Amino acid sequence: MHGSEAVFVALGTIGFLVLVLNLLLGGFIEHGFEASHEVDFGHPAPTDLHGPSWLSVKVVAASMVGFGAFGYVSSSAGLPDLISWPVAAAGFFAVGAGAYFLILKPLAGQQYNSLMSSYNYVGQDAIVTLEITAGGIGQVTFQDRQGARVTQTATSRLGEAVIKGTQVKIVDIVQNGVVVHHNSLSD
Repeated sequence: MHGSEAVFVALGTIGFLVLVLNLLLGGFIEHGFEASHEVDFGHPAPTDLHGPSWLSVKVVAASMVGFGAFGYVSSSAGLPDLISWPVAAAGFFAVGAGAYFLILKPLAGQQYNSLMSSYNYVGQDAIVTLEITAGGIGQVTFQDRQGARVTQTATSRLGEAVIKGTQVKIVDIVQNGVVVHHNSLSD
């Protein structure tokens, strides 16, 4: 293996290892390196979605794998370094763009749509189907805007107990369900 092949293998291996570590450790590398849009439940929903960054660790690592693979294959095929390096660069951009447009961007859009559909619950009327205990949780059932029946874990906005069968209004979304308000004066 001559010098260029070693460089291609080394960079491809580093990119692959970063991808595997990122997968195994739950994307730990992204924090602080990428301008992502995480939705914090309990706060207003974001108004737009820019998706993952082109400088995301995942995109750069996948690009490194493409660089290494394309470069190594072209060098091993006997192409001179003057051609292998541009082929490797083309592999860098092709695999990076593929990872961005075919994997990361669709996944970000799917996650955003899932979160946004939950925000559509705010303002919906619901029925308590499992008593909400004082300061605790219960369960409500309601129909979403598409008419599907939804059951969610619920807490009371004021921390009050709400008995089964009571009509409530969903006022917020939290990580594990919804927050409801019961107007006891209207009973």
